[in-house]
Amino acid sequence: MRIFAFNVKRSYKFFFALLLVIVSVILAAFFLPVEDAISVFSTERDLPIYCVDRSDKKVAITFDCAWGAEDIPHILDVLKRENVKATFFIVGQWAEKNPDAVKSIAGQGHDIGNHSYSHLRMGALDSKKIIQEISLSGKKLSEISGKNIELFRAPYGDYNNNVVGLARNLGYFTIQWDVDSL
Repeated sequence: MRIFAFNVKRSYKFFFALLLVIVSVILAAFFLPVEDAISVFSTERDLPIYCVDRSDKKVAITFDCAWGAEDIPHILDVLKRENVKATFFIVGQWAEKNPDAVKSIAGQGHDIGNHSYSHLRMGALDSKKIIQEISLSGKKLSEISGKNIELFRAPYGDYNNNVVGLARNLGYFTIQWDVDSL
């Protein structure tokens, strides 16, 4: 059995010093000008565009093209019949396998967005690989569609500050979904 003994006078001094530090921090937070305050944690996030405020009632419809292409003609028929334009975020490898679908999408006036070249989790990649994925896909999509590609959506919605910043440096607006249909 262990018995712990402590000095009451020392304990009071310790608690008094701790209380003094806490009170000092609180007072500094209230009285220091904001520009003089130092943040210990960085809370800034570089976020993609999730939605855009509008005064009228409109929605933006987007599709991600990464796997099969068999439903594209039907989707395009419905959009045409309803006089609706959409944005198709297309993976570069998919575009290479389905150039006619890309041309049909672009030919009907829909926006083409970059969805990376290989559909990898962008947040797990280093900067060099992120740039390679976005650049190669953008080049392929421009060649096939004849359009300037300005929109980017990270596969799986997996992004971080680095992904959004690098995409912006490459000339892209990073777009995320607001409501997921799945």
